[in-house]
Amino acid sequence: MLLESSISELVLTAGGIAAGAALLVAAAVAAIMPEPVAADAEVDYFLCRLVLPRATFLQFMTPAERDVMKMRVAYWEAQAEAGRAAIFAAVEDGTSTWGVLILRVRSEAEAQSIMSMDPAIIARIGMRYDIHRLQNVLIGGC
Repeated sequence: MLLESSISELVLTAGGIAAGAALLVAAAVAAIMPEPVAADAEVDYFLCRLVLPRATFLQFMTPAERDVMKMRVAYWEAQAEAGRAAIFAAVEDGTSTWGVLILRVRSEAEAQSIMSMDPAIIARIGMRYDIHRLQNVLIGGC
């Protein structure tokens, strides 16, 4: 009961269910994720393509889908701050729109674990990831 009232209070003070849920997602991620990836850690990079449930998804999301997408932003911001998500973006390729992630992680298992906790995957709104290990990665100064 104490946990329920704490969550309710957080949701109300955060300015609504979506904002409260996004804060809860970020807090939960911080609590269960591995330590941040150090700048000098030995890592692998993965290209992760988020396949959307329909071509018009970004233009015509339902309110519930929009709330899930707000939670995704909070989730991936936390991953970026921890050094695990190097890039998080939407791509329009002329025929479709999809999401792209470049993950910087210690293993493919860690990449799979991080993607499986994406709020859009947990919410089962029809999204899925394709994952590909990047080879011979060269990172220049930005």
